[in-house]
Amino acid sequence: MPRPSCAQLEDALRRAMDRWASAHPFLRFASVNGRIAAQLPPPDSRDPWRGYGAEIDFFALDPEAYPKVGRLGAWTSLYALLAAPMGTNGRLLPGGTITSADIVFNARSCYYLDPGLAGSSCNHFESLALHEIGHALDLHHPGQHRGRNFDSDTNPLNVIPIDCLDPARGLRLSPFIDERAVMNRGLGEPMPVIFALTNDDLGGRNFHYPICPGARPAEWLRGRLTAGRAVARAAWRGTLSALAPLAARALSVAARLSH
Repeated sequence: MPRPSCAQLEDALRRAMDRWASAHPFLRFASVNGRIAAQLPPPDSRDPWRGYGAEIDFFALDPEAYPKVGRLGAWTSLYALLAAPMGTNGRLLPGGTITSADIVFNARSCYYLDPGLAGSSCNHFESLALHEIGHALDLHHPGQHRGRNFDSDTNPLNVIPIDCLDPARGLRLSPFIDERAVMNRGLGEPMPVIFALTNDDLGGRNFHYPICPGARPAEWLRGRLTAGRAVARAAWRGTLSALAPLAARALSVAARLSH
């Protein structure tokens, strides 16, 4: 108490997104509230990967309305195409192309905004948002997938150098993880206060969104992706494949988030 306002929740979401974009020349988030309504894929949708709502939508729903949240604080669903993505290095990269993500907070869970309340059995809202946005960027839980974690060495605390043109170069499997990483959270445990991304978190970010030395301003990549978006629309009609932009992501906060 007092109950947070919708503006306070939006500010927390913006701060969380800005932390992932910090010091990255291309990764940006922009609010589309009032322009694009948050929307989940309809239950009978046969092509949820085509994207509903904004590129990233936030919701607060009961488990009855969204069973995936169950007893969790939040759940992130990704939708993707089996098409090579245009990387932030301006090159086609191997893998699939994320088209959108839905981040659903459990309306039955408890949260707090004031970091001074740390230690309670509730979730720190902003830190949980930071974690879920990491999922939207395609990062997972290191502690649950120790046999599938990559590093440049066996030290989980130092910087992970990422080759901008070949992100996988120099990486190898490593069972050692940074316990402090924002992405290293177990399912069902309350989210503590975590404001800083670790080198592990940033290494994962830079692997998916490579940064080349001397990279030009974001406007350059936005122009490249705008051209790619036109190609994608044409390809979508014919082959149901597209090159969806991953650099500039948008958010739309559902009205129910304040309920």
